[in-house]
Amino acid sequence: MDVLSILLFFYLKRVLFVEDVIFLGGLVMRMMLVGAGAVGESILKILKYRDSKKEWLSFVLVGDYDYERAKDIAKKMGDGERFLPEKVDALNRSNLAELIRNYDIDFIMDAAPPFASNIIFDAAYE
Repeated sequence: MDVLSILLFFYLKRVLFVEDVIFLGGLVMRMMLVGAGAVGESILKILKYRDSKKEWLSFVLVGDYDYERAKDIAKKMGDGERFLPEKVDALNRSNLAELIRNYDIDFIMDAAPPFASNIIFDAAYE
């Protein structure tokens, strides 16, 4: 399954539950969270709780325009190897695409403001 298919699935779902990924055949995934505000933080808390043993989510790039915010949220998650902070500009498609490639991201969780969604989608498609 390619990145675009996974992005489309999770973009429509907006909240990830372990039952939703059974069809992926046991794939252990690498995620990029775009937006580490209150919504992004809540998503990460749910993900960590739902997959505490890293059975289907091995890595999360915690991205936010405010690097300090991304760093604080990643630190709150308590697993520095699994949750890595990164400065992410959701309005810069080439930067997003580069991060997706560099970190071998399987899917993107969009928790950024709505006006950035098309740019995030385009970056995932590249």
